[in-house]
Amino acid sequence: MEAQNWWKENSLYLDANARDAFNKAYMAAGSHPDLLKGPKDKESIKLIQKNWSTLVSAGQIIEAAVNLPSLGTAGANQPGDPKASAFGKKETPN
Repeated sequence: MEAQNWWKENSLYLDANARDAFNKAYMAAGSHPDLLKGPKDKESIKLIQKNWSTLVSAGQIIEAAVNLPSLGTAGANQPGDPKASAFGKKETPN
């Protein structure tokens, strides 16, 4: 339910790649407990690892998709700059 609520509140802000990653991770999360309860042969372990990788990579993809530049990036006005307007642009003298 927590994942569904997160999706309702945040999916609008995600690009297509991040949405796809979330959907794949959501499905992987649902099947992961059953994979862990199943056999532990070589093929099953590979499937478990692939499924876990799908879960983990989604967080990185989503984070990259919503990553905003720092307020301290080059070219940004510093607080207290007398030439800065309320919108962060330097005003040019007349």
